[in-house]
Amino acid sequence: MIISNPLTIWLNQWKVPGFCIPGQTKANTIWLTIDDGPSLHINRLMDFLAETNTPALHFFSADKKDRLQQLPEIPAGSAIGLHGYSHCRYNQLTLDELIAEIDQCRQSPLTRYPLFRPWFRSPYGSWRPGLHTLLREAGWKPLYWGFLAGDWVPSFQPEQLQKLSSQWLKPGMIIVLHDKDHQTDRLIQSVEVITRICHEHHFSIGKWT
Repeated sequence: MIISNPLTIWLNQWKVPGFCIPGQTKANTIWLTIDDGPSLHINRLMDFLAETNTPALHFFSADKKDRLQQLPEIPAGSAIGLHGYSHCRYNQLTLDELIAEIDQCRQSPLTRYPLFRPWFRSPYGSWRPGLHTLLREAGWKPLYWGFLAGDWVPSFQPEQLQKLSSQWLKPGMIIVLHDKDHQTDRLIQSVEVITRICHEHHFSIGKWT
């Protein structure tokens, strides 16, 4: 399953600010983001990204404390953002629960990591009225995406990205992949497909730092 622009209509309907704007749009540049880390094999992923000089913005969940304490070196050009504290749907929280969640994010030691940047992606891309106001008041910059690969689905194959390249190979496009336990091989293969297609079409992958 490949999902293109899954939130565009919904978010535009509600006129939610900060959708798919990574700061500036450069000609022939896409932006790679990876959600749900750090996985069990984060070291292997980071080694691959460093060896291939592939920058990415990694959205980590702040409640993975044990793994966050053992983070490997983040490659140059990459950065870390927050994927919430717990991986819950914000549209199912009360206002008080949402405020507590955001406060836990603010207190996370992850925010003191050298390559941490205040990008924030809510789990599942969930949204509710008042969310972006709370995030911005806490100093976060909400960031969604333009192309959701559906790579968490068991039947997903990285080569599907080749067939759908017309949907994501666009200047300023933000792509999201997922760093799941036991799916590191597939994630690496997906990045390989993306970088190969970018090279063939003279696109670059934007640096976050």
